Amino acid sequence: MATTEVKEEQQVYVCLPPNYDEGKDILSWALNHFSKDETKIVATLISTEEAMNFPQNNILLGMMRELINETLDKHLTQCAIQKFKAEKLVQTNDDPVKGILELIDLRAIKNLVMGAAPNGKMSKLVKEKANPSCKIWFIRKGNLIFTRYPKSDLTEATSEEIDSGLNTALRLMLQDGYKEANKLRKMASEESKRRAEVEKEMLGTYEKVMLLMVRLSKNIEISN
Repeated sequence: MATTEVKEEQQVYVCLPPNYDEGKDILSWALNHFSKDETKIVATLISTEEAMNFPQNNILLGMMRELINETLDKHLTQCAIQKFKAEKLVQTNDDPVKGILELIDLRAIKNLVMGAAPNGKMSKLVKEKANPSCKIWFIRKGNLIFTRYPKSDLTEATSEEIDSGLNTALRLMLQDGYKEANKLRKMASEESKRRAEVEKEMLGTYEKVMLLMVRLSKNIEISN
């Protein structure tokens, strides 16, 4: 009699920022790249504010926890819409990098998805210092920027994946450069327009002064 192979459910921790709008693209990437039948999502948030501020103010702490839970509940709804099993987790630490590193060790995390800011110190430190058994996907603007493979799985990092990550990172850098250039061009245009208006105003003032001088000169001639 044939037996049905039951695949072990994997847990994927998705480290999210406090702002829901900033985190939804990170979670969306995870939901689009893992199987809902084989994956449980753990929506994770590192709470630095609670660790650093208001240790004696229960009202502010309560409000802060409520906001964090509201953010994570929105992410759980996002998971439910795509039929994923999910749970939420809050890790408290005054240093977000230490919070992630400690969580990886504490929970023996094997799969982690997190955001990556351009030239971000946080993602760089996590990539360098996280437990070598953890595989980490770094996401920016809904795109995979880099995958840090466990040491035992380095053979998985094919040249195509590396090239794809580099191409995505380069494309995003070019987009940022284009936006910055447009911003500077707009500022220069506005400055040029402002200068033209000032010059026009000065010219108008100069013409008024000259006209007044001519009138005064004529009045002096008539009085003489």
